[in-house]
Amino acid sequence: GKQHLALADGLKKWDNSVSMVLLSACIMGVLFLIVRYMELGIIGLILELGFVIAPPLGLYGLHEEVSEELGVPILDYLTPEQKKTSLWTALGAMAIVLIIGLFGLSILENILGE
Repeated sequence: GKQHLALADGLKKWDNSVSMVLLSACIMGVLFLIVRYMELGIIGLILELGFVIAPPLGLYGLHEEVSEELGVPILDYLTPEQKKTSLWTALGAMAIVLIIGLFGLSILENILGE
């Protein structure tokens, strides 16, 4: 019973965290935009790259954390749909960071009418 309860909690934690990745991607996108605007050269490029890869790295860290708590890899217990959703969420989050970071000012100017 206790292992099953821990598994249920681990799966719930996974699903909740995956759903928060897109929100964190928006924050990373804004940070990317700010760093890009500041024109920091190579340091800025390194930071921007970090912002882009942060969402999938966060999911990897979550996988490690939940797997450690369960004592088995959480991926072994995710449904194919959960795995697919997690992958698309990570890829979508990276796209969101890039879109906000690269085009955020243009989009905002168009919305506000300059």
